[in-house]
Amino acid sequence: MYQLRKAKPDELDRIVDFILPLQASAETRCLHLDWTRPGLSADIQDLDAPLNEAFWLACEGPELVGVLGLDQSLESGRGWLHGPFAREQDWETIVSMLFAAIWQALPAQITRVSNYLELANACGLDFHSRFGFVPKGVSHIYRAQNRPTQAPAGITSAEPTDFEALGALHQAAFPQSWLSGNELSAKIDLSHPLLVARHQGEPIGYIRLSRHVSLSEASVDFVAVAPSFQGQGLGRQLLEAGLDWIFANQRLETAFLNVSDDNTNALGLYQSAGFEPFQSGVALDWWRTLSPA
Repeated sequence: MYQLRKAKPDELDRIVDFILPLQASAETRCLHLDWTRPGLSADIQDLDAPLNEAFWLACEGPELVGVLGLDQSLESGRGWLHGPFAREQDWETIVSMLFAAIWQALPAQITRVSNYLELANACGLDFHSRFGFVPKGVSHIYRAQNRPTQAPAGITSAEPTDFEALGALHQAAFPQSWLSGNELSAKIDLSHPLLVARHQGEPIGYIRLSRHVSLSEASVDFVAVAPSFQGQGLGRQLLEAGLDWIFANQRLETAFLNVSDDNTNALGLYQSAGFEPFQSGVALDWWRTLSPA
């Protein structure tokens, strides 16, 4: 008989120890989390929700047999799954119980829950499909290694006077993003810079980055250019400014980004800047209106 409970604040190492070997295999990997011990630990600690709110555990006596996490933003109405991770024996039963526990506690404000599973994670993809998740298509994680860079002139950090225009640009470019237009500016800090291109003093494009110092890496979260300024090389300038911040300013070793398989323009841009394919997965969404009865 399995017992379900929320994680305890001091169980980070236990959860990492359980997830790590499952993340090592493409057949059980969730791409919302890293696959190295330092990266996995950092990802879990970086979630907005604390450990004892984000993760549910399934136990058989003293043995941990399953883990599933959910980070959420009530402002955007979004949730993001981390897992599921379960032992092979009785996998379906354990995962079903974990999903039921999370959905029973899901706030009414959360109308969309997303996950991102490795292409080879057949059991996970099949379970999500039967639960009511809809695949958005294949996406790719691209990686670039440290290289010489030169920051383009005129691209600087966002100022408070830019925030309203940047929020509107972000909302138009990424209407279903995990980060809302308001959050784009509200969450600027030393590890999450927002670099801006301007025309006659007005923002016309931006790049948002996330730094992971303990891993010597950073991610390119968003790049957007106002429609009337697209096709003029501004996206490449913003990307180069971001890479200059990552490699020259912060002296990090690796940059990552995520891109949809059908976004051919972005794929060409990233490849021309030195990014190479690293991993591929399927993005999945559950919508409250599509919830099974």
